[in-house]
Amino acid sequence: MSAPAGTSFPGFLPPGSERETFAAVGDSITAGSVPLDGPTAGVGTWVTATATDPLRLADGWAVPGATTADMLAAVDPMQADHLVLMGGTNDVIRGLDPDQAMANLVAVATEAGIPEVLLAAIPPLDRAPEAALDFNRRLAELAQQQGWQFVDPWEGVGDGGAYVPGTSADGIHPSAEAVDLVGARIRTALLYGGDR
Repeated sequence: MSAPAGTSFPGFLPPGSERETFAAVGDSITAGSVPLDGPTAGVGTWVTATATDPLRLADGWAVPGATTADMLAAVDPMQADHLVLMGGTNDVIRGLDPDQAMANLVAVATEAGIPEVLLAAIPPLDRAPEAALDFNRRLAELAQQQGWQFVDPWEGVGDGGAYVPGTSADGIHPSAEAVDLVGARIRTALLYGGDR
């Protein structure tokens, strides 16, 4: 179903429109089975479900175990229509300062140089559910302060900051089914907008 003539929605692409591109920055949740460095995604990443027509992965950086400081040290300017930023899981696991993590995320977005930013919530964490919830509250506030879009793609995957049974084998990384759901939700947020 297409939009009525003369109607426009942020992120809505009518049939026949050119593809839109995105870059992704994150940790193992974004990288999947292999580090992400450029426009090719590995297995076990939400990026695969997001990068379907009319969206295409144009660039990215994600390494398992990466903190927001690691992301800041590694990210260079990128060329894409949107930046999807999902970082902080390892900061929470390691007990790092959340205020510094927020500052790092702002600096990552600045370094990437893509003005349209989609900031995504980190996943549930079975070993630190309250810390994960607090971090995601901070992320939502940061997105509002920066004028970025925010999405929490983990609804139904997590409950009270921990994974719902069957959605994670280790309490950190989502199952294949959960990864696909998260990717589809990020895709929807990129195409049709959301919280700002």
